[in-house]
Amino acid sequence: MKAHHKLSNHIILSGITVSMLFSPLMALPSGGKFTHGTSGTISGPYFDKNTGKNTIDITGKTPNKNSHVIQWGGGFSINKGESVNFKGQGQNYLNIAHGTSKSTIEGVLNAGGNNVFLINPNGVIIEKSGSIINANRFVASTSSMSDNDMKAFANLKSFDDGLSFSPIFKPKPNGGNVVNMGNINAKNITLQGNKVMLSADTSYDNKNNKIKFNQITADDITLKGNEVYVDISTINSKNLTTDAKNKGIAYLSATGYYYNPTKKYNDIVFTTKGIMDKTYNQYISIGSDVDWWHFAKGWNESEEFRTNVLGNTFKLTNDIDFGANCKNGVCTGQNYANYWIDLNNDGQKQANEYTNMIVGYGLENLFNKNFDGQGFTLKNINIDATKLDNKPGSVGIFGYITIRENPISIKNINVDYMGGGIKVDGGISGSPHVGGFVGLAQGGVSFSNISLNNISSINCNTDHCSVGGFVGTQLYSHITKNHDIFSNISLNNIGVIQATSTDDSNVGGFVGNSENGEFNNISIYNLGSIIADDLFPSGSCCTGAGGFGGFFSTSGVKNIYIYFKPGAIIKSNLNDHGKFSGDGGIFNNATNIHIYHHENDLTNATADQYNWNKFNIHTYNDNTQESVYKDFLSKANTIEKPTPPTPPTNPDNPNDSDVVLGSDDVISKEDLNQWLDEIFAGNYWVDIKDLDKIHGLNESIIQSISFLEALYGQEGMKDILEKFHNDYKTAYSKYDKFKNNKAELLAFINEKLKPLVNSINKANENFNKQDYYNQLNELALAYNKYVELINKGLANKNDQAFKDISNELFALIAQAQGETKTIEELIKGFNNLQAQAKDKSNGHFIVEGELSAIKIPYPILASIKDNNNGSGEIDIPDKPIDPVEPPIDNKPDFSLSFEQSSTFNSIGNEAIDDEEEQEEIEEASMNQKGKTCIVSDNYKTMNPCVVGGL
Repeated sequence: MKAHHKLSNHIILSGITVSMLFSPLMALPSGGKFTHGTSGTISGPYFDKNTGKNTIDITGKTPNKNSHVIQWGGGFSINKGESVNFKGQGQNYLNIAHGTSKSTIEGVLNAGGNNVFLINPNGVIIEKSGSIINANRFVASTSSMSDNDMKAFANLKSFDDGLSFSPIFKPKPNGGNVVNMGNINAKNITLQGNKVMLSADTSYDNKNNKIKFNQITADDITLKGNEVYVDISTINSKNLTTDAKNKGIAYLSATGYYYNPTKKYNDIVFTTKGIMDKTYNQYISIGSDVDWWHFAKGWNESEEFRTNVLGNTFKLTNDIDFGANCKNGVCTGQNYANYWIDLNNDGQKQANEYTNMIVGYGLENLFNKNFDGQGFTLKNINIDATKLDNKPGSVGIFGYITIRENPISIKNINVDYMGGGIKVDGGISGSPHVGGFVGLAQGGVSFSNISLNNISSINCNTDHCSVGGFVGTQLYSHITKNHDIFSNISLNNIGVIQATSTDDSNVGGFVGNSENGEFNNISIYNLGSIIADDLFPSGSCCTGAGGFGGFFSTSGVKNIYIYFKPGAIIKSNLNDHGKFSGDGGIFNNATNIHIYHHENDLTNATADQYNWNKFNIHTYNDNTQESVYKDFLSKANTIEKPTPPTPPTNPDNPNDSDVVLGSDDVISKEDLNQWLDEIFAGNYWVDIKDLDKIHGLNESIIQSISFLEALYGQEGMKDILEKFHNDYKTAYSKYDKFKNNKAELLAFINEKLKPLVNSINKANENFNKQDYYNQLNELALAYNKYVELINKGLANKNDQAFKDISNELFALIAQAQGETKTIEELIKGFNNLQAQAKDKSNGHFIVEGELSAIKIPYPILASIKDNNNGSGEIDIPDKPIDPVEPPIDNKPDFSLSFEQSSTFNSIGNEAIDDEEEQEEIEEASMNQKGKTCIVSDNYKTMNPCVVGGL
């Protein structure tokens, strides 16, 4: 007999498993739900073999509409190696990212011919490497959207309406930023945020063996924010519209500018709004060693590069590490004077990948633009010009800095050599100028707010060296009639500064050779020895060594503080060595000069002693060094330092402002409570054919559950929501109940129901393996034949052979009875769980299905006639005894199922009643109208009535 089960007339959703229903948060967009009358499917994540990426497919299916609203409870981000596909053609997709994190796009967003809108009040960052956005129109905004805004989008009548729809920009000062550093392929691009930055990624073009500077190509680009930053070199658009409420900056990255040196912002229709004077701050940005490589190479080798500088200004937009790796005077890393970048991205160092990073190292390429460090740092530097075939005429971070027409400024920068140094040797045509920051300055350059640190040594070994801790040579311009100004400059931990020359060397702690410069507010701390070592001095001119300047004349000097490290010396071969100046010039305008040194040092540095009455010379010994240093520090600390950068000024490394979410930035309390009520009002069940699948879940309920778990899975989200309204507390109370009920439901299914069903299936499988039917029929045939012989008097019931057959037969019947009884008890346990599910959930969540026990048809056994002791001849019957036909299906169809439930109510935890009454099986032989029965009290399970008589 075949067991059967009944199924309610329900629609069963395939593919919805327990693990999918309650999946953890993913890096991909999570917790998506179509809302505001729109509908669709969110498939994935899955691994796409064609693309090799973890993927989500989103398909809008709103009847008679092509506009869809999707709210994401876990936010919307795409990591590297991931992709999100918006399916269909001519569709509008509005994505609302909820939570506490910005949307970060590092993978691929494919929308084809669809319009995609991404709204996240926390910010949207499109990273540079690997990120690609393909869409007809792409909009990223941090402006929140109201319920009415979302309804308006859902009710757009056509795809074309999506081209004109735009979120209402709300210029919140504590809102998120929108930053693009990747590649956007769209006809129309709109970015809105507190700070909006637009640039593109660079990549290497292996085919043409050069860096490919990607451009953002679009018919129209609109940028709107409190501050707007746009890299013009990355724009290839007919129209660029910017609306900057407070600040607007149009810049070119140095790398982009290198490949597009004639690109100017007015090559396109550049419409500016929001700023009173309609004027943008314009400059070339330098944000990495790759940028600096292109900056130096472009400046040193291309007149076109030097001519078309946007805004006449270069700006640092990040700290730059030049990787010298110097320690204890040994440098194992990059040489700033011969620097390598991996253009080919293959790790192989090719000749075309090297350049001299000294900007303006020759008279033909002297630097004459403004440079603003914006408080950033150039660090980990070692300059070894001895390794070069083409010797530079001027050595430093910059070589020659001079002006031709308008004054320029170099300002607000930190330089930290981190133990690296400078080396220059022979072979240079003309007089080399060597400085820790600049080789030669001339003509009216303003240097201000600069900090220079940790140079191990500066050495020039060639003819006519001018060497200084900051600048090698400073000259007055007789053409412009201007002198250079050095103000608010700090030097710290500068080692030995030395020139070894055949003639005319000038060496100073700050400047080697100075002509009519102005020096204000300068400190030099922990200065080492100053040595001008002329091998063949002429004795006629221009050799000097001084704590501040070697050969020194000035139009003004004030507020100068110099602190020598113990053991320092000042020396020149012509005895032109002074504590401040080597040539002992007249300092009529010297004011507030302080020199600190150990009492045993600098005893020979007397060339400027007739000016000492204008100076303040402080000596210290081992006991007073600390107090003297404190006095120096109190004065040096009055010097203005480089101003730290105010984020986010760096498009290559944007910093988010502290975003403060408002009530209009989060999911509505009405939606939360409505979706929770819908979950509790739904109907769900499981079928024991597949206990990994929960039925009764429509797409909307699945999305609601996914949204809630993703939303509340974010740390701090509950507290953020509940500060706005008590209805959010109500929603969380419901969610908490759902979460607990879900845990109990899964425990019920996985820890009780599944093990029990598996036990029943295993017991049934073992029972069938025994092949009781054939074994019993075979024994019954032998038994009946022996009985026939007994009844004919040809055998005796006490024969051992008959006893053996009888014992084996009835033992097998008892064994079958026992196993059938075990199965029946397991089925009773299942029925008990089924009843518990229905009872504990108030009839809303039940196990659906019926189970019947296995029934074994037992063979007909002949009876022994009275008083027959087994005498007489053996008489074989005319026909053999026919065995009983086997059942149609010897194995029941075990299947369990839950009826639909209106709530995820608690399933009880009571164990199966182990103390149920165990029925005793009683076997008896009896004669009744020629029939013998083996009797079981459990007649439903066993009914082996034995029909006697042959």
